Amino acid sequence: MMSKIKKLVFILAVILTASVSFSGCSIFNTAATSQTNVIQTSGSQTVGSQTVGSQTQATQQATADPKIAEYDMAFQKLLPSRAGFKWKYFGIAEYGQTMKLISVVQNNDEATYTITGQIDDMSGGGSGAPAGAFDISVTYVIGGGALLQDKKGDKMMDSDADRIELLRGPLTLNNKWTQEVVKKDGKKITLECQITDIKDDNGVKTYSVYYKDNGSNYYEKRQIKDGIGVVSFEKLWTDQDNKEYPISYSLATEMTGY
Repeated sequence: MMSKIKKLVFILAVILTASVSFSGCSIFNTAATSQTNVIQTSGSQTVGSQTVGSQTQATQQATADPKIAEYDMAFQKLLPSRAGFKWKYFGIAEYGQTMKLISVVQNNDEATYTITGQIDDMSGGGSGAPAGAFDISVTYVIGGGALLQDKKGDKMMDSDADRIELLRGPLTLNNKWTQEVVKKDGKKITLECQITDIKDDNGVKTYSVYYKDNGSNYYEKRQIKDGIGVVSFEKLWTDQDNKEYPISYSLATEMTGY
């Protein structure tokens, strides 16, 4: 048991000191609704077969469809409604992550949630890392029928793509979509995504979402809950010896809230 714990600590230490490389393939139900979207960090964005100049333009165009507005309202139910909400996550090998919702801004047909936080320094300040090395920021944008995550923070145990669609409407079981994301090394990968489960606890829903790279074994899993957002995350990590490990974190509910 001790050797296994030491191995997990070593894995996390490597993650927190280097950029992570991922790769991932598809096993989705072909009967589900299929959509294709391209997520880019800047410049134009492709929505379906049409390219537009910005996320805002894409949203304005998409919201001409009344169903898109319905999807966006459902996404807003997934996140806290006002600033001040705090999240605390713990994960593999003593990983810790704290975040706070700074603002919620509604602008035309988009809602933007700005979040800042920190990754726990397991060295207790003895790592020698420069100031701000453990800082993270996350922005959620709801618009155009999708919930988009844009993050910053090299030590954050999350997707290798800084910009990714966490969900795309409708919020129905087996709904699936395809998105192209850009990894930190500049490589583009295609993720096939699907809502694999929906749990309803007295009207509070939790959505399980699976994201699979169609070119390798790499995958991501999230559970996203009404009023909170992400409550658990898992991904396949590949170490320097090309060995693959699932790594994860989950919400500490007793340390989360207003």
